[in-house]
Amino acid sequence: MHPPPAFACVVAAVDYAPPADAGVRRYKDGRLADGRALAALMAQAWREAGLAEAGALLTSVPASRRGLRQRGFCPPAELARRLARELGLPFAPWALRRLRE
Repeated sequence: MHPPPAFACVVAAVDYAPPADAGVRRYKDGRLADGRALAALMAQAWREAGLAEAGALLTSVPASRRGLRQRGFCPPAELARRLARELGLPFAPWALRRLRE
């Protein structure tokens, strides 16, 4: 038996299939306008799931040094920052630490 996950639920704004998958890849490759659209979709999904409540805190998985060097930015952190702004929640980029590269 596997231990239960350390989180209560998972919410997906879109299926990772065409055309959304192409938008995610473009965003990761530096097309930040796609990040605005993704954050808006994520905010809508969070609101519909009842997760955009007071007291919540958003963070993101830290990028690897290699990924940060290649892209010049951390896509998950930028997306979480946009989502936090959209939902009016605090963003805590310091809350998680990368243990492995």
